[in-house]
Amino acid sequence: MEKVYAWRLAKNKYRESALDGVGSALSGGRWNSVGTPVVYAASTLALAVLEVRVHIALANFQPRARYVGLEILIDSACIENVTKLPRGWRITPAASTESTAARRFGDQWTSEKRSVALRLPSAVIPSEFIYLLNPAHLDFSRAVQLGKEIEVFLDPRLWR
Repeated sequence: MEKVYAWRLAKNKYRESALDGVGSALSGGRWNSVGTPVVYAASTLALAVLEVRVHIALANFQPRARYVGLEILIDSACIENVTKLPRGWRITPAASTESTAARRFGDQWTSEKRSVALRLPSAVIPSEFIYLLNPAHLDFSRAVQLGKEIEVFLDPRLWR
């Protein structure tokens, strides 16, 4: 089976739970509502850093925080490519509880368990891709595996 490589950036203290989707279920994300667990991953480690960066305000940046880049291997047969995106998918939700077309789309995909992974454009760099993973899918543990781990130090200049 052919594998697609993706990356997830996590604080070191959360690396054991990085694939459970609990963090996104607590706060919601672009593609999921509060209460819907999904895992966000990026096609490259650099994109994963940028995706995390846009969510950490300067006031909340902790320069000494330890991060880990987690390589994720996804069975390519379990990835659904999105061909038609919901209108306004790049609009950032104003609140964690706001209902958006993108969140409804992601919630429906998650509840229907159509695929283990969804390949979507990044809102940060739309010519690059992210992967939305459904930890509730029956094939998740077979189709998604952790690869290598890389210690990542975020350069404080990203917050200037």
